[in-house]
Amino acid sequence: MRAAMVDKRERKMRAISPLLYQPAFFGEQDADFLLVSWGSTKGPALEALKTLRSLNISVKYMHIRYASPFATDAIRAALKAAKRHLIIEGNSQGQMRNLIREKTGHFIENFYGRYDARPLEPAEIVAQVKACIGSL
Repeated sequence: MRAAMVDKRERKMRAISPLLYQPAFFGEQDADFLLVSWGSTKGPALEALKTLRSLNISVKYMHIRYASPFATDAIRAALKAAKRHLIIEGNSQGQMRNLIREKTGHFIENFYGRYDARPLEPAEIVAQVKACIGSL
């Protein structure tokens, strides 16, 4: 019975259209810097993009919408296309960062995690992007 139920869940996962779980992209599509986030960090990241644009800092933002099923090919392609990366998360352990590494083989070198139960602020994200770009 257990194997039958595992097989049933696997068939359901394969039946999901890849169009439904692709990441969303915002900002400058040809930017060399890729900002990555998931979940509740989307709002502050979008606000940070506005500030970065006003500062003439070119950034592409990838918002990962689903951890499962995972859009491995699209995420891997976006990571390969950018020269620098920053992932922002609302935790200390880099859960999405680790999942990305597991699924794509790509390690995102710059990580900013906020885990004090307060939401990320756009100004924090801007500061982190500027620090990463400054280290070029």
